[in-house]
Amino acid sequence: MRNQINTIAEKINDQVTEQVTTATKTYTETNDRILDAIVDTNRKAVDFAVKTFDQINDRIADQTPSIELPFDMPKMDALRGSHRSRRWQAVHRPCRAHGRHES
Repeated sequence: MRNQINTIAEKINDQVTEQVTTATKTYTETNDRILDAIVDTNRKAVDFAVKTFDQINDRIADQTPSIELPFDMPKMDALRGSHRSRRWQAVHRPCRAHGRHES
């Protein structure tokens, strides 16, 4: 009698294990397919946006005149003595202990 109960319990255990394994495999495969579809959709959306932007840019570039500013833009060398530049240099000075930049 005890052997029969053990045999039935083993069969039930095997069936449950098989069903859980199948469910896990199906879930994983479905999840992979969903993620692949999302990545593919995102890739297509980005490709479409880039192509659209390129087309608009090509059309606008031919139709817009080039603009020259009535003043010269200062170069970064001219700004070195400014307060912001001194602060930037202080924050990004090399760390003497390790030879790296502090941040």
